[in-house]
Amino acid sequence: MDTATILNLKISSAECVNFASAQNSVPILQSIEIQNTSDTPLENLTLELIPYPQFCRNRSWAVDRIGAQSEVSFSDLRLNYDFAFFDGLNEAEQGQLNFRLKQSEKVLEEQILPLRLLARDEWGGVGMASILAAFASPNDPVIARVCKQASMLLEKSGRQGALDGYQSTDPKRAYMLAASIWSAITGMALSYAEPPASFETKGQKIRNSKRILEEGLVTCLDGALLFAGALEAAGLNPAIVFTKGHAFAGVWLADKTLPAIEEPDVIELRKAIAAREFIVFETTLVTMRPVADFNQAVKNAQGQLAEENENNFERAIDIRRARFAGITPLAAHQTGGTSEGGNEEVAPASLPPEPDFGLLPGEVVDETPQTPQGRIDRWQRKLLDLTLRNRLLNFKETRQTIPVLCPDLPKLEDMLAEGNSLRIISLKDENPIGARDPELYRQQHGKDIHEAFAKDAMERKQLCIPLPGNEMRNRLITLFRKANSEMLEGGANTLYLAVGFLRWKKAESDPTIYRAPILLLPVSLNRRSAQSHFCLTHHEDDIRINATLLQFLQRDLGLKVHKLEGELPTDDAGIDVPLIFAHMRQAVRDVPGFEVVEDAALSTFSFAKYLMWKDLVDRTDDLKNNRLVKHLIDSPETPFEQACGQACLPLPSEIDKTISPRELLTPLPADSSQLAAVVAAMKGYDFIVIGPPGTGKSQTIANMIAQCLSVGKRVLFVAEKSAALNVVYRRLKAYGLGDVCLELHSNKTNRKEVLAQLGAAWERSEIYSASAWQIETDRLKDTRDRLNHYVEQLHAPGSHGFSIFQAIGMVVGRRQKFSLKFDNLRSHDPAMFDRLEDTVSQAARIYSIVCNCGGFDSVETKDWSYKWETDLVERAESVLVAIPPLKDTADALAEIIGLPKVEEIDLERIKKLHQFYEVCQITAEQDYRNVIDKELDQLEKAAASLGTAITTIQQARSNLSASYDNTELKRIPIDDIDRQWREANAKMWPFSAFGRRRVTKLLQSYAANGKVDVAKEIAPLRQLQNNLEVVSQSELVELPVFRDESTDGKAVSEYLEQAGRLQQALNEVRRHAADVDHFSATLEALLKKQQGKPEVALLAEEFQSALKTFKDACDAYLIHAGGKLHFTSIESLAKDLRHIIDNKTQLVNWVPWVVVREQAQALGLAPFLDALKSGEIDNANVDFRVAYFNWWIPLALDDSSELRGFRHWSHEDLIKEFRIRDKKVQELASDQILRKATHGLPNKDTVPRRSELGTLRHQLGLQRPSLSIRKLIEGMPTAFTKLAPCMLMSPLSVAQYLPADQTQFDVVIFDEASQITTWDAVGAIARAKQSIIVGDPKQLPPTNFFGRTDDEDLDDLAEYEKDLPSILEEAEAAGLPPIQLNWHYRSRDESLISFSNHHYYGGRLITFPSPKTESDALVFHKNNGVYARGTGRTNIEEAREIVQFAKSRLEDWLEYPEENRPTLGVITFNIQQQELILNLFDEARTANPNLEWYFSDDREEPLIVKNLENIQGDERDIMCFSITFGKDSAGKISMSFGALNLDGGEKRLNVAVTRARSEMHVFSSIDGDDIDTARTKSLGVAHLKNFLDYAKKGSIALPAMNSDSVGDAESPFEEAVMAALQNKGWEVRPQIGVSGYRIDLGVVHPDHAGAYLAGIECDGASYHSSASARDRDKIREGVLRNLGWSIIRIWSTDWFMNPTDALKRVHDELEELLDASRVREKEEAAKAQNRPEKQKEWREAPEALVAEIAGLEDSMAAPQLQLLLEISPATSIPLNPVMKDSSSLYARDAQIPSKGVTGEGVDLDWPVQPNAELFFDPEYRAVLARMIDHLVEKEGPIEANRLARTICKAHGWQRTGAKIRQQIDDCMGDNESHQEDEVTFVWAPGTYREEVPYRAIEDRSTMEISRHELFGLIAAHPELKMSEDQVRDLAGMLEIKRLSATVKSYLENCLIMYFMRDS
Repeated sequence: MDTATILNLKISSAECVNFASAQNSVPILQSIEIQNTSDTPLENLTLELIPYPQFCRNRSWAVDRIGAQSEVSFSDLRLNYDFAFFDGLNEAEQGQLNFRLKQSEKVLEEQILPLRLLARDEWGGVGMASILAAFASPNDPVIARVCKQASMLLEKSGRQGALDGYQSTDPKRAYMLAASIWSAITGMALSYAEPPASFETKGQKIRNSKRILEEGLVTCLDGALLFAGALEAAGLNPAIVFTKGHAFAGVWLADKTLPAIEEPDVIELRKAIAAREFIVFETTLVTMRPVADFNQAVKNAQGQLAEENENNFERAIDIRRARFAGITPLAAHQTGGTSEGGNEEVAPASLPPEPDFGLLPGEVVDETPQTPQGRIDRWQRKLLDLTLRNRLLNFKETRQTIPVLCPDLPKLEDMLAEGNSLRIISLKDENPIGARDPELYRQQHGKDIHEAFAKDAMERKQLCIPLPGNEMRNRLITLFRKANSEMLEGGANTLYLAVGFLRWKKAESDPTIYRAPILLLPVSLNRRSAQSHFCLTHHEDDIRINATLLQFLQRDLGLKVHKLEGELPTDDAGIDVPLIFAHMRQAVRDVPGFEVVEDAALSTFSFAKYLMWKDLVDRTDDLKNNRLVKHLIDSPETPFEQACGQACLPLPSEIDKTISPRELLTPLPADSSQLAAVVAAMKGYDFIVIGPPGTGKSQTIANMIAQCLSVGKRVLFVAEKSAALNVVYRRLKAYGLGDVCLELHSNKTNRKEVLAQLGAAWERSEIYSASAWQIETDRLKDTRDRLNHYVEQLHAPGSHGFSIFQAIGMVVGRRQKFSLKFDNLRSHDPAMFDRLEDTVSQAARIYSIVCNCGGFDSVETKDWSYKWETDLVERAESVLVAIPPLKDTADALAEIIGLPKVEEIDLERIKKLHQFYEVCQITAEQDYRNVIDKELDQLEKAAASLGTAITTIQQARSNLSASYDNTELKRIPIDDIDRQWREANAKMWPFSAFGRRRVTKLLQSYAANGKVDVAKEIAPLRQLQNNLEVVSQSELVELPVFRDESTDGKAVSEYLEQAGRLQQALNEVRRHAADVDHFSATLEALLKKQQGKPEVALLAEEFQSALKTFKDACDAYLIHAGGKLHFTSIESLAKDLRHIIDNKTQLVNWVPWVVVREQAQALGLAPFLDALKSGEIDNANVDFRVAYFNWWIPLALDDSSELRGFRHWSHEDLIKEFRIRDKKVQELASDQILRKATHGLPNKDTVPRRSELGTLRHQLGLQRPSLSIRKLIEGMPTAFTKLAPCMLMSPLSVAQYLPADQTQFDVVIFDEASQITTWDAVGAIARAKQSIIVGDPKQLPPTNFFGRTDDEDLDDLAEYEKDLPSILEEAEAAGLPPIQLNWHYRSRDESLISFSNHHYYGGRLITFPSPKTESDALVFHKNNGVYARGTGRTNIEEAREIVQFAKSRLEDWLEYPEENRPTLGVITFNIQQQELILNLFDEARTANPNLEWYFSDDREEPLIVKNLENIQGDERDIMCFSITFGKDSAGKISMSFGALNLDGGEKRLNVAVTRARSEMHVFSSIDGDDIDTARTKSLGVAHLKNFLDYAKKGSIALPAMNSDSVGDAESPFEEAVMAALQNKGWEVRPQIGVSGYRIDLGVVHPDHAGAYLAGIECDGASYHSSASARDRDKIREGVLRNLGWSIIRIWSTDWFMNPTDALKRVHDELEELLDASRVREKEEAAKAQNRPEKQKEWREAPEALVAEIAGLEDSMAAPQLQLLLEISPATSIPLNPVMKDSSSLYARDAQIPSKGVTGEGVDLDWPVQPNAELFFDPEYRAVLARMIDHLVEKEGPIEANRLARTICKAHGWQRTGAKIRQQIDDCMGDNESHQEDEVTFVWAPGTYREEVPYRAIEDRSTMEISRHELFGLIAAHPELKMSEDQVRDLAGMLEIKRLSATVKSYLENCLIMYFMRDS
């Protein structure tokens, strides 16, 4: 093999090198790698480097070895440069690096790399970016001269001449140092030299300072480096900025640098410039004549970085950063002094004035104070704005100000105060001058014609504006919108008529004149509609003196205008305006440059900061009364809980266990996380409520307020936005708590409105009963506890650690293969259960190894060793040796006794032969011939009789006095003797004596010896005679053991016993004898007594001997084996033993099996072992659990009181009861709160006039109340909070209306805290003891964007301004404990929240799935708009498209009842686009006045158009999102997306994309692919790219939601339920949803594949995980039903007890839902026929889903509906039916069985590899087209939706969204689409036919079969024509399980069409 072909040499090197890079050790070689691609290692390699020319030394690397298929990389890549070579280069030349890879002397590989060798003074372009810093020479003598000149210029201007860099930490000083260097260099009289083309990329030669001085020439880069060196020498940090074909310099005004040496993002520079930390200046302007000043250079350079020019930006190089990296300046090698050159004399540019950074943000570094007083001072400093950016001090005419021509300002004030409405007119349009000469008119009439006209106009209630009509209207619209927005956003009226101005100067000599308004009249702009005129009216707010101006005069000038500091002077008509002017004139009379002028202007002014500052100053001593504020002041670095000793917050899961319903007075529904916050508030905790979008923050706040009121707390609820306050107040009012709440915010600060609220609170009834509350809460507690007990007991772990639910899941649907039984249900703890499972697993595992070890059963030892194994084998072999003799003798013996021949000698045969041996033994001892055929039972009876007789004989003989021979005994006439004896005794004496003597003598004659005693011997003799007869007649007389009366009974018994054994043995042997006669002959010979043993006896003995040897060998084997022999024959035993011997290596495995088998048996697992051996076990652990829990569950159920008596109907009734009681308690809560919040004040009629309540009664009686709100509150210090224990205010209204000594509240709740700075919030927080901070750190932070009062460069600065710290952030940082709200209720479709849930909330939000299988809630609208970069910042085409989209829907919705009309909003990226869209909406409103309804402020949710900065807190049904930014007219796109580029910009995006309830429409001229994240570091921009991809491509663009189902059920129980339902014909999908919460099972609607018929919830982990009964059994299901789901409950206990009935119940419910759905669908279809065409559906929803949702809402019980309305306050959107989607005709229940072709592409052999990531790329269309062609060829004709689904599944997706479908449709190519009714089928080109063959395809529903394919099936079965039920027979051919109505109709139509066609 050629070695070169298997080696791969990879070398990466620099493109060029120069002296500077060599000097700074910049490596030429970047990486070297040698790859060995062969399968053989390579050794002893050497890599050589030879440079040419010799600019460095040769280098070599040795490689000992490179393994096969591996690589080696070099780490030491250093080269030894020849510095003299580089120093001597004055022109560039081409060099090269020659590499040779050698093995010994053989060259394996060569490679030559080119390298540019640059001249000493040459820079190689941006590829050598960091080296550029080497050409900046701060130590050059010429630079020293420049610095000296700069110092002199500074001193000449009266400033310090020290070039002291950043020592002063004053950015103004750094600015002046840079300016002085600029001026010094302008004096060098330099001329501009054109640089080479593309120098910024290709490089150029650079003039050093000496050449520049000598030649007087500079290129842009020369000049920039000259400045960089001088700035660096002055101690400043310079930078070089490159644009296309150009370079200029920049300098930091603070001691900072860029994040890296190179900065490719122009936005980073613009941020630093906007913050006044950095400036750039155009260095080539030093060559201008006359010389330009520094400010001009700065302005020029900033223009080059502006948004409209940003596409020219290349990068910035930070010199200071390069120095950090070790890049040092080049040595100059200069000698002697510097040359003066030949330049002309040019005077240096004069120094500019010191910049006033006070006009701009960020001039002071905001250092965090370290002391308590420092923190308070910082808060106060942040609130008081006395800079010139404050319009209250520096009023300038802009597009947001309107001058007013009013000759009589006092009268104007009086007219407004009297409530007059003044129409605003344009003086220019009215044209009072006409053709007249104004000056001549003045001379003739003595007055100004304009003033005269204005005065007359006032009489007509008109106000003149000296502007053209169009400009006036534009400014009025701007002011109108701004004032309304700020009223909503900030809660305060900011629109004022400035009356009178103070003209002032900074100094007498200052040419700049500033104007500050003196008196400010609060006014409102009103118009009836978009086409109406504007009118000006007085606002209820107080007329204000400009307190900011007074503070400014006092601080800066020491002027204190005492007469204007308190109450303003009044006259009969109100405020005395002339007197106020007089007081101001008197105060400034002696101040040069100050003058009062009586002008008027209309604009917006903000007093918020000043009022809050004043409040903070007045209440400084009281701040620490609040625990949180005290902590923030004293010890913010210490965790709050540690510093304040606060206990842990209550947990949601503990609420039901620790809190009684009687303690919770929450009128609004609340989930457990919300209740945790409520309980924490009630118990006095200080904490944070973190509420992501849509999680019910407002509802939680309302409940917290209600709960606090119920325990007697006074509550202050604070929010900056009126929307946040209004929604809480509306909810409290809706539940009857409005009278205890007082709104002091925005338009609610009307005096009459406030008095009306106080009056209503005073008059409220105080009679509320507590008894009903107690009864209902007790009942609720009982039902709640019972529900909780069920769940607890169902999921409580048993002694083994498994719950009953888990156990049921393990057994349902599985066959029990064996039975187990243990002592009791608590027999096993977790460790023991694990031991059981381990034993089962181990047994199954080992058995799988030894299952083929036949014959090993005899081995039962538990300890294996080599010795033991050897001994066992030896003993086994001994047994084998004993087997052949045994077999031989057995065969011989069997043959002789006539047993049949056998192949194998079994144990029974051996037993019989052994028995025969026993026969031989028995017959050898006795003669058994006489008993061989006798009945032994009879003989045994005879033996017993004989024994009795012998015993009697023996007894009788012992009773005789004489002895008798048996022969004589038999002859004795005992009866005669007895008679004679009796007769003798009966006679008289002596006859009796004679008689007795005679008888005695007679008897004596029979006696052998002894003297007889007749009297005693008669009876024994008779017994003897009788029994001797018995003995003589015994059946045993023939037995050899018979000895008459001497017969031994034991011997007889033994004889008979042996005879019995003999008979039994003979019978057993005889029974198996083949030849009975032969056997009988053998037996007869055996029984016959003869000399010597018979042959058969000898054979028997041989057999017995062999048998004994065999047994001994077996015993020896068994002793060693430890077990028993189990064999059927000696041959099988031999086989087993041989097997053991042959497989002795398996003994090492068999012994563990013996051990584990014994362990299993000891643990009670013997049935498992039996099943294992029988092959029943498939999965040991599963089968074990099934058996175990089948034993355990009944015992556990019996042991549970709740579960033992469980019945599904009873439990469901209990849930219904709980819901009703919970609702009832909620209804009663409001009354109880009012009862506990009773004010206890006297009636109106009983209070004295001069008292707190008397004052209130008086004000209530006035037509126009005289007291201001603040005065009213001041006058009621004790009664006020009793009447209004809850106050809803903004931070401003707190400062404005609450006196400093106002009674402290008990708790303050601060909403939207992420948007409020700490200094804005602490004043309000400090009003209470307890603090609850509510917000979301992932949402909009505080910003100065809307805090400014000027509008100059507003948007330019806001884009780069840093966000401010919020009170929420500070509270978090201070360790205030959080409570997280995680249940998301807003989005009716999960796709609307999934993006934010994934990117910002880590998937923690619990969201609820839509009842649709496909989502269309997020729609991407691509447009061809052009972004007007730098010239308006709008996208007109996009704005028009949005307005047209909205207009069409608004007009459609006009047909709906007002209460059913959806709400709509628009979000834009900036103010300009917002204004443009508002203007376009005004045009639409003018064209169609009916649209005014949507914009009316009377609506709870009018149409809104807002931008990123002020959309937070708003939500609408449909939101339109204008991305705005896009490609400009040149087709370029910037990576500047406004505030999104800020740190935290992603939070703005999070807010924007979470505002929609039902739909979000994203309008954009770009998509995600257009955004290059490599050009920006902004996380917000990266997330925008992701969001656009998500909006366009759908869920596939989001890793967290690739599908609506994870594909696996959550538990085995759910798997069993799913399988059971699928067997019933339902299509079931598990785990529906994309968040932490999922519906267990979803049943797809059989008629509509795009919708779910029902959701099935089990009582599993998801059910158990709910923290409370309300979460579990009320709220969750309520939300799902509100979304359109039908929910069916399945109870595991019920399923276990009776699975058949449980399944039937669920199946029946599904059938009922399906029938009801079809009925509703028909009704809707009928209605649709009569609906006007104009009533279009506002979103594309499948008709089935529409009908389903409508029907669900109709069918829901009232309590459920009420619950849903409470949980989701979103407007219910009516969904009208639309044209039927083809998917609505699918019958998913009619499945075609699997035959032949696979279904939906899962197993299709695709010709190309699907790639989901490339799906939407244009290049991927060819791949899609091939896949479609392949699928159509395989399955065509294929239904279009099935085709789309198949393509999607091939890419790994479960959902087919509109975007995916469009991409598929675009790739159809030449395939043909043919319509069949309303369903589209796709055919391969040219294949369309009337009939095509039918093919059975897996998972294809009937409705997906083309009628032409069915025609083919009908044609193939002509018998169908004669069928009585053609439809059913055709369905049978299709093997349809369930024939639904839709399918039946379709088949019927196909049959009719087919047969009609034939006829």
